[in-house]
Amino acid sequence: MRGDIMTGVGGDMFKYDDIIIGVDGGGTRSTAAAFDMDGRFLARETLEASLNSNTIGFQAARENLCVLIGRLLKRCGEQSPKQCGECGYARLAVGSSALNRDADGAFTKRFCGGVFPVEKVTLLSDARAALTGAALGQPGMVVIAGTGALAYLRDAAGAEHTALGWGSLIGDPFSGYSLAIDGVRAALSYNEGNGGSARLLHDALCFFDTDAAGILDRLYNRDMDRRGIAAFGRFTLEAAWTYGDPAAMAIVDKHLNELAHSCASLLAQHTPGLGVYLHGGVFRNNPRAREEFYARLGVFSPGVHFRNTALPPEAGAALIAFAALGKSINVVSEVMMDTIPNDSMYTALRDGVDPAPLDNDDPVPHVTPPFYAGYGRADITPPIGTELAGYGYFLARKAERVQDALSVVAVYLHSGVERVIVISCDLLGLSRDVCGAVLESLAAQCGIALDHVMLVSVHTHTGPAIKYHTGCGEVSPEYVATLAPRILEACIGAIADAKPVLSLDYRKATIDGHVYNRSDNGGPVDRTARGFLIKRDNAPDIVIASHACHPVFSGRMSAVSPDYPGHVRRLFEADGQHCLYLNGACGDVDPIVPKGADRHALIQAYAESIYHAFRSQPRALPLSLSSKRASFQLRMINVDEGGIRAIVNRAVDTAAMSGQADVARAWGDFMLDKLNREGSLPDSESVETVCVTLGGIPIIALPFETFIITGINARAVLGEDVLTLGCLEEPLGYLPSRADVERGQYASFDAFFLYKRLPALAGEAERLGEFIGSAFADFAITNAASMGN
Repeated sequence: MRGDIMTGVGGDMFKYDDIIIGVDGGGTRSTAAAFDMDGRFLARETLEASLNSNTIGFQAARENLCVLIGRLLKRCGEQSPKQCGECGYARLAVGSSALNRDADGAFTKRFCGGVFPVEKVTLLSDARAALTGAALGQPGMVVIAGTGALAYLRDAAGAEHTALGWGSLIGDPFSGYSLAIDGVRAALSYNEGNGGSARLLHDALCFFDTDAAGILDRLYNRDMDRRGIAAFGRFTLEAAWTYGDPAAMAIVDKHLNELAHSCASLLAQHTPGLGVYLHGGVFRNNPRAREEFYARLGVFSPGVHFRNTALPPEAGAALIAFAALGKSINVVSEVMMDTIPNDSMYTALRDGVDPAPLDNDDPVPHVTPPFYAGYGRADITPPIGTELAGYGYFLARKAERVQDALSVVAVYLHSGVERVIVISCDLLGLSRDVCGAVLESLAAQCGIALDHVMLVSVHTHTGPAIKYHTGCGEVSPEYVATLAPRILEACIGAIADAKPVLSLDYRKATIDGHVYNRSDNGGPVDRTARGFLIKRDNAPDIVIASHACHPVFSGRMSAVSPDYPGHVRRLFEADGQHCLYLNGACGDVDPIVPKGADRHALIQAYAESIYHAFRSQPRALPLSLSSKRASFQLRMINVDEGGIRAIVNRAVDTAAMSGQADVARAWGDFMLDKLNREGSLPDSESVETVCVTLGGIPIIALPFETFIITGINARAVLGEDVLTLGCLEEPLGYLPSRADVERGQYASFDAFFLYKRLPALAGEAERLGEFIGSAFADFAITNAASMGN
């Protein structure tokens, strides 16, 4: 090559019309390939530089292209009888990341700048080049995630449609640049004590080779271009998927959802059913990025067809150059595929869905995204001297010792599409304030929204009160202030512990004896222990176990204990397994405790019966996960001032326990004051229910000490495998059966006094069971069916 690059490329070098060149001009890396006039591959060259004239300018883009083509032609000269200086090209097609559509004549002339012969140059978008190579000129959609991100669709009529491609000033979801910027933001936030990510701060300090104060200086230094910044994006992905960092996972989930939504919308508006191809460094270098995107787009656009890439984008650009010369794309592409060598730059995208070659019209086999599960636990044992809740009114029963520590246990589940966390606390119940703080923190710090959190308590009567109920234990504000941070600690621990799931089994078995219906002698109880066994790769199994019984085996002792749920956990832990215990609908179910019996032995026997239920024959479940909330309108009695006084007088006259009359009077005073202030009392209220469907089996939680009839009615619709739980978030008291209300027993009226609420109408427990059966039926069935259950 004589003289400088510009003179050499624009002068004697290109005097023969015997080579077709296609270029993939990215924002970070550019690749060119040369072919002879029949489509036979000659050479390929890659330059670690951008051809995006929008970001680096026309002059720099031309210079980079000159270097790239010069190196390519040297390779051609080494493989050709002609000398390098005698090589030329018949057509040059450049797919540029600066373009969203083919360039017009004015833009092409400006880009060529007298260096390249305009009549031999085609400038087009890098997305069109990628799709042409991937689909061999057929209609389809290519999704690019590299330094930037773009979705490009070409329909059967040849019309072009795009989404995203907004550039660095706005940011494209799931692009390397945007992932990097959001990752740096999380790092800086952590440094300032405002949430964020310690992991990403560590990575940012190493990547930018500076202290926290110097990160911004590096970002705004002109020597650090978009490509240099985008390289940090891989650390955001690594923090999320390798280390389970909550902030990083929230960033990645947000980006994946935005990209998948945009692509689904583009498909829906134009040509549903087109093949979808992936391109760009984020997809090429991260197998999990491809798998996660497959899963997200499959949810937003059911029936989507993923395709393997046939040829790389530079070959796609060359096909467009051949077409400009009147050559058949079908004929030329066959020669290209026969002669072009494997290249790690695009092999992952070519073979990423199925290593077997596919006919262009055949759908790619379903790709199952990875499923992850993690376990976290934190201590929530109160200090000695804290008053305990349960067993009666005004007992002043303070903790004198700790028989068993109290825990909050969290299990984190990630299906590749959904992220759900299930939390169980060794407490009687929680308060709205504590729950609000936990849910807000999970959303802000971990990106887990309200609909994806199930927060319940086991309802132990040997733990502290969290919300004051008249006569049922004084609340320690200092202790309560520690709860939300401890619950969040367990959740973050579970997310950090996330490991790949190998299998998901359902277990159930009948438990004989141990429990009875305390409201209706001889009435129904649930004698089935249910749950899940989650086997993980190179990590302890996670057991989710459930049965329905009031945790009152321990009796009215002055010691802290989770009661039998703690014993259940210990049995599984002795086998090296983690355990999350979920108490069932136990409002009217108590343990059988004969007078003078050894309570410890009874607890142990009952816990062992639940433990042995998990030695029953397993049933394999699909790795599927969904969650949903539904609101139920609970109907309550309608009373005026006279009605309130009548209820109080009845309760005082029939009080069977010490302090019960005082609790009724306190309720009456509260209701009369509310009536005077508001003019009337509501006869209904909206209550939240939560359903997590794991492997097609619903786990449904309700904010009551739920009677067994509610679970029975739900199972009549959803099947016998359903887990029904009580004490969701802040419990609202009992929800008694119709028969219990008609008998006028404790749970029907007196227990409502504690919660400063009106009693529910007879039949509401049954109606709630029917409601959740219908509210979650389609959700559960659809979820199972979609996963092949």
